[in-house]
Amino acid sequence: MTPGASISQESAPSRWLFGPAVDLLLGCGLGYIAIFSVLTVFGAELKLLVPPSVGPLLSLFIGAPHYGATLLRVYDTAEDRRRYLIHGGLITLVIWLAFWAGVHVGVVASALITIYLTWSPWHYSGQNFGIALMFLHKRGVPVSARARKLLHLSFQLSFGLAILPMHGASPQLEYQPSGLELDAAGFVSLGIPNLIGTVLFVVLGLAYLTTVVGAGVTLGRSARRWKDLVPTGLLVFTQSLWFVVPLVGQRVFGEVEALSSGYAFMWIALGHMVQYLWITTYFKRRESNAGGRMGFYLAALAAGGATWFLPAMIFAPHRLGDLTWDAGLGMLVASAVNIHHFVLDGAIWKLRSAPVANVLLSKTDGADAPSALGSLSRLGLRRLLRPAVLGIGALSVAGLYATSFESRYGLNGGLQRRDLERVDLAVERLHWLGRDSSSARIAAAELRARVGDPLEAIQQVEDVLRKDETNVNAWLAVGRLQGGVGNLELAIAAAERAMALEPTSKLATAQLGFELARAAQTQEHLVESALDFARQLVEASEGQDALSFRRLALAQAAAGLTDDARASALRARELAVTSEEQRLVEGQLAFLLP
Repeated sequence: MTPGASISQESAPSRWLFGPAVDLLLGCGLGYIAIFSVLTVFGAELKLLVPPSVGPLLSLFIGAPHYGATLLRVYDTAEDRRRYLIHGGLITLVIWLAFWAGVHVGVVASALITIYLTWSPWHYSGQNFGIALMFLHKRGVPVSARARKLLHLSFQLSFGLAILPMHGASPQLEYQPSGLELDAAGFVSLGIPNLIGTVLFVVLGLAYLTTVVGAGVTLGRSARRWKDLVPTGLLVFTQSLWFVVPLVGQRVFGEVEALSSGYAFMWIALGHMVQYLWITTYFKRRESNAGGRMGFYLAALAAGGATWFLPAMIFAPHRLGDLTWDAGLGMLVASAVNIHHFVLDGAIWKLRSAPVANVLLSKTDGADAPSALGSLSRLGLRRLLRPAVLGIGALSVAGLYATSFESRYGLNGGLQRRDLERVDLAVERLHWLGRDSSSARIAAAELRARVGDPLEAIQQVEDVLRKDETNVNAWLAVGRLQGGVGNLELAIAAAERAMALEPTSKLATAQLGFELARAAQTQEHLVESALDFARQLVEASEGQDALSFRRLALAQAAAGLTDDARASALRARELAVTSEEQRLVEGQLAFLLP
């Protein structure tokens, strides 16, 4: 009897893990399909009901256990630790040593962040493919080598489409965790030229459609009933909503809430994490022949919470690190945790692995094994250390909840209420919890200026600059605050410094133009200084830089040299090569262009 035949004779319940409703909703993506539909029609309303600020809190109770479940699978028992010695020991050590180096060395940090963001869609795609294949096997659908290859290739091609925007000439980082700011220097794009990127997008898109149709036709011929293909079909459709439809939709319709990055990806990430918990909870229950789902969840929550919380606490700027949370530490923690998760996940979840296949593809229970919490008590540690291990996990979860609470209700809520005392308290608490944030300190300083203490506010922002002279937002804040107290020369100088650090910044350009226009009314020498500076930039670029002419046009307009400003604007438009340069020039110099 063939393996496919033996599987097809399983009883009806074995066709599902928890039952059709739960499996289709959580495992096959039906829940995300519903959210995508709501986002498409009622995106603004959903954003008000579930704002992006709740993302970290949802990630705590869904994301942390999702990471912790993998840790329990690798480190839970002595047998597991021996089985995954290379991945759980040597490779893990290399990853966290790289994290330690990245905290102090920018090149290493950029490498980790680039690997993480590029690998992330591959990880999501691999999980969807594995589950799709599992449902085919559980239904006894014969999967030929051709069908498997076509199905696998469709997931791989959707990954290729997903990373094209990341590695284009103007990188668009669609798939990154919400609530974490990414320094432009942190991600290293391949810089694929726009024309080549467009050609690749068309080629990969057509190949994707071909493989999806080919896999569907091939599997349809071998399946006895079309119902047997429903779970796999839903997973293929979910995959397209995660990585293909958004990219095509943005090119056709522009910015649509369900198709845009950031908020939409928060739901994609949560869908992936829920899917992971769905299958790992089933696996642990069947493998251990125990029904304690809550015990497994709590153990996974503690393990995942510690992994996310402790690195930030240990390597905060006032401890062993140099980076604030928003200046790169947050992305480094996310990168190390996720790369570690990707490596371990790739090692343990393989249907060709006998222990995994015996549980996921059979209705019989696996060999008896201790439950998650029970095995956690037998980690090989001394009995006196067990309370410490569990306590650290519980404290880490409490710390993550505290950071989410302080960020949303203490900091953001205090800023909305103009409650300076509460904002200051939130900033200090986040500092102690390893979430020291320059942007939070800048926001607190600007609130201080609004409630009547601008000089102290300037001092606070300058304290941020003393620690990081490359902080563009801090220079812009100093410029706004100095302009507010009438120090226009210092305001212009701060805006110039911000533009020197980030020439493509729309905010810096707008602020410089505003300060120049205001200074032109009373202090002509400041405008002359700005004109001289802009002319020097044009000369330095030998008259071949669109952004230098953009700055010159703004300065000339502020000085009242309208004809010269129009000529510089035309030259800027002529030199603009990339789509980003074209948007900047045409958007900011529209009042000068015909």
